[in-house]
Amino acid sequence: MSELTIIFINVTAVIMLAGLLGTIAAVDMREKRIPNSLVLAVGVLGLLVSWFAPLITRSPIEALIGAGVFGGVVLLTAVVTSMITREEAIGGGDIKLAIAAGIWLGWSWVGVYLLVSCLFFLCAAGVVRLAGHNDRVLPFGPMLGGTLILILLLRIFTFNAVY
Repeated sequence: MSELTIIFINVTAVIMLAGLLGTIAAVDMREKRIPNSLVLAVGVLGLLVSWFAPLITRSPIEALIGAGVFGGVVLLTAVVTSMITREEAIGGGDIKLAIAAGIWLGWSWVGVYLLVSCLFFLCAAGVVRLAGHNDRVLPFGPMLGGTLILILLLRIFTFNAVY
């Protein structure tokens, strides 16, 4: 398969992914939950891309390791955050979405992914606070999805130059 074909497949998959993540963000903002079926679709699409047109994630093995690492790190973050705040700060849907993101990105991107997601969250929380909505619960799913798209597009259009 030519490099141009692989790039085309990856860009097409990212467009499909953007639709899924947009739906996830809308549901999470409205209902404060992330549907399992949508997260499963994100993960399966990522595995298919890693198998048939590896550019973003170089192999299905790397994708599965990424899922485990992302899931473990976000679960640990959720547990620690909940212990500190004494309330659920990161929900189960967010953890599952991070696992799906790990399939797309591979294990080595977990730090960048979480850092950028948290920065997006802090910016959004600041805007909500400045708007006077201090009591509003802000979902994390849209930030996780936005970060995934941002990193994927950077990786595709830089031809995976930075790992």
